[in-house]
Amino acid sequence: MIANKCQQHETQYKDRSLILKIILTYCLGQFFWGFQLGVYTSSQEPIHKTLKINEDIQAAFDGFITSLLPIGGLIGSLMSMYIFKYFSRRYSMILIDLLGIIGCFFNVFIYSTTLFSIGRFLLGLNAGFNSSLVCTIVKEITPVEMLQQGGTLPIFINNMGVFIAYLLGIGFASSSNEPVADQQQNNDVYLFFVYLFPVIFPIIRILLLKQFTHFQIIQIFSQLTQNRQ
Repeated sequence: MIANKCQQHETQYKDRSLILKIILTYCLGQFFWGFQLGVYTSSQEPIHKTLKINEDIQAAFDGFITSLLPIGGLIGSLMSMYIFKYFSRRYSMILIDLLGIIGCFFNVFIYSTTLFSIGRFLLGLNAGFNSSLVCTIVKEITPVEMLQQGGTLPIFINNMGVFIAYLLGIGFASSSNEPVADQQQNNDVYLFFVYLFPVIFPIIRILLLKQFTHFQIIQIFSQLTQNRQ
């Protein structure tokens, strides 16, 4: 009897690595919206110069652009309670990632205030969906034995995204001693890189989620449901 229980316990979570891999895959969305949370703060001055924002309205402009992310996040988090009714968890994440990719490409048009603003709002929607749904999914697929790993990963990876955004902001200060023309050109190139760089994370998550079959994910959910009853 004891041997059977031990064997059952060994086989019960034999795919721990698969569970951890799925958790890390979903948490790429946490890194993505964490990066978006910090990237504008670290690039305000070059954005002002590129968009030719007058000094008189720079504070108002910063407030408007900064508010678009939490406004989109608020709407996205409210809408997230309905998304699982129409889509599976995997396809919900894929749709959210497509939204993030579109927002990133809108942000690349830094010469247009309108397109840049639309991109920030779309990224806010993405942040709202990710912040709500990723934590829900991680909680559902994390066994009790892995709560310390699974429970802290979303917050850690989210903070890592914010940190990387601020770290990349150092690149804008490195060209401050160059001639004005060269400095502006370098800033434009670097802005393009900084705002396009995070697009790789939703693309990676889409590719990884396609590797996990629907049967594998459903099997984990059903296994955990039985164990918690």
